Amino acid sequence: MTMVLTAMTDNHIFVVSDRRMTDGRTHRTLSSTENKAVVLDNQMILTYTGFCNLEDLPTDAWVAEVLVNEPVENWIRILLNRVGPAVRKIKVDPRKRRHAFLLTGYAKMPKGRHAYRPVGFLISNFHGPDGSILSQPEPKFWLSLLRLGNWKVRVDSIRGEVDLSNHRRVVLEKAIRRQLRATPDRPQRVLDILGEEVRNVARKDASVGPDLMAVSFPLTAIGSGLHMAIDPTAVDWRTELITFYADINSTPVSYGPTYVRPGMQMIGMVVSHSIDSSQPSHRIFANFRQKGTSPN
Repeated sequence: MTMVLTAMTDNHIFVVSDRRMTDGRTHRTLSSTENKAVVLDNQMILTYTGFCNLEDLPTDAWVAEVLVNEPVENWIRILLNRVGPAVRKIKVDPRKRRHAFLLTGYAKMPKGRHAYRPVGFLISNFHGPDGSILSQPEPKFWLSLLRLGNWKVRVDSIRGEVDLSNHRRVVLEKAIRRQLRATPDRPQRVLDILGEEVRNVARKDASVGPDLMAVSFPLTAIGSGLHMAIDPTAVDWRTELITFYADINSTPVSYGPTYVRPGMQMIGMVVSHSIDSSQPSHRIFANFRQKGTSPN
């Protein structure tokens, strides 16, 4: 069962998840390179735990497909209405039908000093409307609003039956506050804190993998598009929306997150990079689909 950790501050969003897919019956590892992130209209990052396929599509592609032809203001409602029927079609014990989407990003403010504010949404059938974990999944999916409020840092998590304890959440929030005070010019170090927590869980739980996907999304990057970090030392973490893949065993291929905005989706982006000291080269392949066209 995937583990996702997110952190919100006034001007930055951080998201880390593992990438493992396991067989729900045998618990055998099927893949360690799953994409579990969708960039929603350059404003939010959607991640999930639960089923890697919905209605015969990879879950990230399913999200893009149900949203691509809809106005952005309807996306939360559409996900909430569509995910329940899709999960109920899966032929497993109803007690094992745990699925959740965690959306973390920025909401546009109708008035006030700030045009956008950090916010999160949890859509889940094993969390109640107040965000508390339920003893077993329900047929109904609930929507919870996750506000930063007066907190300097807010950490949220989704992970199947066992969620992050309140104690660990407080420990992480304090560690992130200390890190941001110590190195305000290097916000990427927050990803190290979240990533180490996920890998600590992976050492004890075989359903969580050590290969990670990480997203750094500063407030200043709203609307700027997606930057996939092949060389993370060459990017500006303070101003760009960046995705990064941290593999235990470095591989020559990275898998980009799915991207969707009204009328356009990009699914299955693969960056194959062969870097040597004399001549770096990168090749990018993507299934790019625009409304009214066939996939390229």
